Amino acid sequence: MKKIKKYKSFSLVVCFLLFNNLFFLSAQELINVRIFSSFKIVTAKLFLQDDYSLFIDETNELIKLNKNQFYQIEVVNDSLLELVSSDGKKFKSQKIMIYAPDIGQSEFSLQIPKFKNNRVFKGNLTISSENGNLKLINTLDLDDYVCGVVNAEVGKGRHPEFYKAQALLVRTYALSHLYKHLPEGFNLCDQVHCQVYYGTCISSAIADAVSATHNQVIVDSNLNLIVAAFHSNSGGQTVNSEDIWGTKKDYLRSVKDTFSVGMPSYRWTKKIALKDWMDYLKKYKYPTDDNEAIAYATQFKQYTRQVYLQYNSIKIPLKNIRDELKLMSTFFDIELNETKDTVVFHGRGFGHGVGLSQEGAMRMAKAGLSYKDIIQFYYQNVMLIDLKKLNFFREE
Repeated sequence: MKKIKKYKSFSLVVCFLLFNNLFFLSAQELINVRIFSSFKIVTAKLFLQDDYSLFIDETNELIKLNKNQFYQIEVVNDSLLELVSSDGKKFKSQKIMIYAPDIGQSEFSLQIPKFKNNRVFKGNLTISSENGNLKLINTLDLDDYVCGVVNAEVGKGRHPEFYKAQALLVRTYALSHLYKHLPEGFNLCDQVHCQVYYGTCISSAIADAVSATHNQVIVDSNLNLIVAAFHSNSGGQTVNSEDIWGTKKDYLRSVKDTFSVGMPSYRWTKKIALKDWMDYLKKYKYPTDDNEAIAYATQFKQYTRQVYLQYNSIKIPLKNIRDELKLMSTFFDIELNETKDTVVFHGRGFGHGVGLSQEGAMRMAKAGLSYKDIIQFYYQNVMLIDLKKLNFFREE
């Protein structure tokens, strides 16, 4: 490892401060993602596949690191970090920044005790301590992030047009949520709270789809990035946004979705003891001593999607029933079993039902429809636009 030099010039210090504070340098180019965000980690093993450099914050030093070498990272007290190379060299700092001369090409891997296998990432890595645990932030090109999310969300073996549609949703979501975690020093986390991201995408088909849609995003009629909602299966009909989240979006309208019918997640069943169902309804002051009300609650039907299980003035949101009883969707019918002691939920679909149905989109792609057709079907009155053109129109 070679110490290169100390940086004193104002311009270089500014560059490092930008990187240090993890503000995105360009919305179209770089994104900062907290990785392993749901785990408490005090040690990790770093392996550099390519040339990287280490920046020590306190001394303002830039040090060349050896590729194809392991480095152990540990929290040695609540705020101090120690980086130890396999040949015994040690570096201590409150913040460690590891970056590559070519952020789009260089890769590193991380192994933590909770996982047998390591995870590979492109781009830069910033390490700090938070409550005595490692805080790991991966800075990388937006399209590399999009590729990684699509790979984590839907996996391999899908149709190219489906991959393109999914890439558009991931990119649009990322750009519309760049400030989601900014007070914490990064843009997005790697969990479902934001978008699932496990590192570098190894699928050439996904990479090709991301490249083919480079810079494309989805906007509404006011040129605002849409809420790029999607779910596994609509059950044959998607949901209005306000029926789930309380906020109406003109492009998130309920549509009949025959493409999702018969797909793997289309049907589901759940059984609940009748007594437990009645006890649950009582929480909403449902009249469980009324025979007619009991009959309604045990013979509930949805021919098209409803918002409530409603009897007279009692309205129980179906989204509450889904969340609290851990059902796969809000699109269900209810019936009593033969012994009259159990209610059976016969459901359709999987997920919240708003926006694109992934299984429906997969079928559309296989049927020969393009990614643009897929987007236009699930989102009403939207446009696909290049980011550069979007900025131009907004300035106008």
